[in-house]
Amino acid sequence: MTGLDEHPVSPQIPLTVWAARRLHALAATEYDDQTRRKVAQCLLDHLGACVAALHHRAAPPIGHYLDQRAEGSKSEAVHWGQRSSMRAEEAAFGNSVLGHALIRDDMHVASGTHIGSMVVPAAIALAQREQWSGRQLVRALIGGYDMAVRLGTAIRPGSTTAHFRPSGINGAFGVVAAAIAATDPHEDVAVNALGLAANAAAGVNEWPWAGGQEVYTHLGRVSQ
Repeated sequence: MTGLDEHPVSPQIPLTVWAARRLHALAATEYDDQTRRKVAQCLLDHLGACVAALHHRAAPPIGHYLDQRAEGSKSEAVHWGQRSSMRAEEAAFGNSVLGHALIRDDMHVASGTHIGSMVVPAAIALAQREQWSGRQLVRALIGGYDMAVRLGTAIRPGSTTAHFRPSGINGAFGVVAAAIAATDPHEDVAVNALGLAANAAAGVNEWPWAGGQEVYTHLGRVSQ
């Protein structure tokens, strides 16, 4: 990723434009073996979390919900543990919730974000639906992690995350960034998508006080 940080954020352009241009650079970068191994580690971490959660109490209701949603829908992507494939959006939701069910998924501490359980299932679902190459998937995960980290570390020092969950805020931005890094669309498309993602941020931090279960669906909706 040499050279990518030679162009710092500029007050002369909107942050979404800067982000789109950085993702364009990420999409054009050739990555070394060490970076690709790190990407593989992120993939395996998510898959391991999903496999471990197949016996969790959350798995049956998720499977029942997805079975209902899969009836008559397009066969685009796979939810781990289900016999039938389904729409990419539903597979991303289910795999995201499953990956987060045991809270054993990866977490970027500085941003307070469980990036893997949002970016990875979304990228895998899109890769199946759009028939991405392995190269595209690698770039998707790098771009998704990069943007989720950057947004999260920028906003976490403030008071916002006392009320809103960091993963819910940063995850949608990271998921869209993954799709942009994989497909490298026109800058206007990327900027609009990032803007929509920022407005899709959700997830309030009431759950640790009230004992709610919405903590799991925060990530699922982001990935979806």
